Amino acid sequence: MKQSKGYAANRMAHGIGNVSRVMLSVFIVLFMVGSSFFVLATTQEIGPPMVWTDKEEYRVGEPVLISGKGFWPVSQVTITLTHSSFPAPRVFIANVDSYGRFLLDIYAAEHVEDPKEPIVVTAYQDATHQATTEFWEPDVTLLAWNVKDPIKPSNNQRWMKGDIKGYNEGDSVPMRVDVSGSAAGGPGRYINFTIAIDYLDFKGYYGFDGLARMWDWTGQVPDAPYNIYSINSQPFWVDPSQGMITWQSRIENAYPVGGDSILEQNWQFNMTVFSDATVRFGAHLAVTDLLHGILGASYYEGCSLHVRIANYTSNFSKMNEGNRDVPFAITTILGPPQMHLEKSVDHSEVVEGQIITFTIHFNNTGEAEAQCVNIWDNLPYVAEIVPGSFLFWTQGKLPMAPVPAPTITDPQHWSWYIGCYPGVGNDGSCPVTESYLSFRALVNTSDEGCYKNWVYLSYTDDHGGDFLQLEAWAEFCIKGIPSIDVEKAGPEYAHVNETITYWINVTNDGAVNLTDVDVVDDVLGVIAQDITLDKGETRSFVVTHKVLLTDPDPMVNNVTATGYDRYGRQVNDTSNHTVDILHPEIVVAKSSTKSCAKIGEKVWYTITVRNPSNDTDLFNVTVDDNLLGFHWSVPEFGAGEWEIFYPYIIVSEANEDPLENIVCASGVDVTRFRVTDNATWTVDILHPSVSLVKYANLS
Repeated sequence: MKQSKGYAANRMAHGIGNVSRVMLSVFIVLFMVGSSFFVLATTQEIGPPMVWTDKEEYRVGEPVLISGKGFWPVSQVTITLTHSSFPAPRVFIANVDSYGRFLLDIYAAEHVEDPKEPIVVTAYQDATHQATTEFWEPDVTLLAWNVKDPIKPSNNQRWMKGDIKGYNEGDSVPMRVDVSGSAAGGPGRYINFTIAIDYLDFKGYYGFDGLARMWDWTGQVPDAPYNIYSINSQPFWVDPSQGMITWQSRIENAYPVGGDSILEQNWQFNMTVFSDATVRFGAHLAVTDLLHGILGASYYEGCSLHVRIANYTSNFSKMNEGNRDVPFAITTILGPPQMHLEKSVDHSEVVEGQIITFTIHFNNTGEAEAQCVNIWDNLPYVAEIVPGSFLFWTQGKLPMAPVPAPTITDPQHWSWYIGCYPGVGNDGSCPVTESYLSFRALVNTSDEGCYKNWVYLSYTDDHGGDFLQLEAWAEFCIKGIPSIDVEKAGPEYAHVNETITYWINVTNDGAVNLTDVDVVDDVLGVIAQDITLDKGETRSFVVTHKVLLTDPDPMVNNVTATGYDRYGRQVNDTSNHTVDILHPEIVVAKSSTKSCAKIGEKVWYTITVRNPSNDTDLFNVTVDDNLLGFHWSVPEFGAGEWEIFYPYIIVSEANEDPLENIVCASGVDVTRFRVTDNATWTVDILHPSVSLVKYANLS
């Protein structure tokens, strides 16, 4: 049987609570003791019958554990509880095991009118197998909330005095001090008193680091989570209808006499009681911080932390000190769960239509098991989940499809409820401590930009502790559609046998770099081959070509630029240029109706000027015949046009014989290319005379 350390002290101090005071002081001390232990019997002698309760005092509604031994094995025992306030005794039947022991845990303490009178417990089989004990309804009780009882799960979550289990580092153990208003002087009686609470740190123990005002719970049971904690100068709280705390503070630490290096951490508060009052607060278990040399509660295995009402001066009729001792074992305390979350992506730069893989890494570096672990993911609109692509694995294992698979709610959202996840203090109920989850997504747009894929993880501990939601993200950038632009420039007109020059510009006007760029012209041939073109870069080329008679007219040629980005996407662009091959020509002809003339005779000429070209006009055309004194000019002479002129000359002695004159025609096309022609006509000048000679055959 395990007893609290203060049990003997309670019995010794039983009779010192009758000091009549209006102002009363109650001191509660919390200190470290050594490892608690259980004796597991393998044999049992049926000795003298004994019966006892686990505590001397119970508040109304608190379970009363009644134990006994020394009774007939494998039988039944009748348990009777009597008090003058009961209209009839309370009777229960308990089963006795093969060792003569029994345990009754179905009775809850009731209100009694006279707290000075104990409730008598009788266990009876026959005249030789019977025993009695007693317990009280106290004036002041100290209780703590039990989260988990691993020995008897059915006893989970209740107010109790005894080993408090199921808490981890960072939790605040909910506690309460119940004050009997009737014992203090009756409802409505304004009684001022001070309660001092002493916590003891054993040899530098940091497992407990102070009181916490976790929340103002008003019901019988505080609501989880229990790890909401902030250092508070006013940790005590009471329902305003029950009483009013007029002052509260932490006072100086104290070292009890005895040289055992136990440091008392003292708290006090003053209170006015209106009725039965419950003062609520929490005892916070420190979190390990090795960086600052702080060892949290989990570093002190084999120890128990005790809270008890120790020193008092009171007019309360019943205030047994030791049975208000509340220990909670450090041996069952682990560091809180501490989940971690990371996310990565296999490609930081992607393009439309590409499949990318996201990998989520999560683990628990805390000691305690994480509960209710849930992961969910939000993809931006530019990508969508590939169904059936989820893989899960643990470190060193092969990826496999998770069972059950994550739930896909729409193309951009999925969630995956894991449940429990082990910590480094894993007891084997969960299998792994390092996990990976991957899935694939399709990039469904070319909207250029950088996007983040967020993943979230929430978790709690095994009693609803509140932990920060984790989040992680992986960024990927969508590169826009690659593009290339080619431009070609050159002369508008050219002539056969003329060498012309082309200018070709190739520009990467897309969002990604290009490689293997070729520039090819269907007339000029290969301009460039296998060159690179960075985003925004322009490459220029100058190429010449001699116009051949066989070239088509007009000469249309196309230049094409082709390139690839790093994702294998091909882009191309074509530009064409047209050269009008001109064939400028001017033709002049000259004739006369006479081929001979005599002095003084008028000779008329016919001069014809033509533009025989069908593809260009002539400009600044002139026709000149200096001998005739003929001149004709026109600013534009259209293709196919012709003109006829009729100049004349009077033959004179001054003219050379024969009379030869040349007419010249000249003009330019739109490129200022000049063409000329001339024509000649010759007139024989006659000099007629008569010579008479007479001959006779006879003189």
